[in-house]
Amino acid sequence: MPQCKKCGNRRLFGSSKVPSVVPYTNGPVSGIIGHFHTAGEVETITSMGVDKEITTLAFRRPEDYFDLCLECGSPDLEWSGSRGI
Repeated sequence: MPQCKKCGNRRLFGSSKVPSVVPYTNGPVSGIIGHFHTAGEVETITSMGVDKEITTLAFRRPEDYFDLCLECGSPDLEWSGSRGI
């Protein structure tokens, strides 16, 4: 489960590896957004113009993709726990 070291967010994260397809002011900073369940697993992934293969890989290995806090923008995340996959 990811947690932002700056603001404590544990719910919404983006990926610097997957750029936004709509890089406009007030638009998303990432092409994928991971919504994490309180138990630490990925609940859903919102993808905006991203290849299905990338979305699937992000779901299977979120620690390899989600590296940005979408609450405060910090890249300073801590991963803990096991996903059981």
